[in-house]
Order: sequence, then structure tokens, then C-alpha cells
Amino acid sequence: SMDALAAGLTLPLLTVPVALAVSVIGAVTFLLAWLGFYAGRRLHKLPGHWLGAIGGLCLLGLGVDLLVRG
Repeated sequence: SMDALAAGLTLPLLTVPVALAVSVIGAVTFLLAWLGFYAGRRLHKLPGHWLGAIGGLCLLGLGVDLLVRG
């Protein structure tokens, strides 16, 4: 994926120890996956069209943020 390519190209340019970078990336990935799992268990009662609308609004917000910040 593009984010893995970007991380692979830029990580060697940083002055951060590899073990620290790998630990932080792993911890953040685990936390976000766990939060997604937890949210899925809590939100499964909502009708699918509501969840689709919420997801669409999140993507729309990210797109607007990307346009505004550049």
C-alpha cells in the first residue's frame, strides 16, 4: 500500500531507533484495530444505512481536511 511505501522510504531517514519505531507502529496499529473491533461490537445494533452514512461523513471530513491543509 502507499502508506507502507511511504513509511519504508522515510523511516531510514529519521534518527529514531528502529526498535522504537517498530514498537510505536505496532502499538498504534494494535490500539486502532482494537478500537475498531470494540466499536463494531457496540454499533452492530444500528441499521446498516446509518453506519454507511457515518462512514461516508468521516471520509468526507478527511477529504475536506486534506483539501484545506493541503
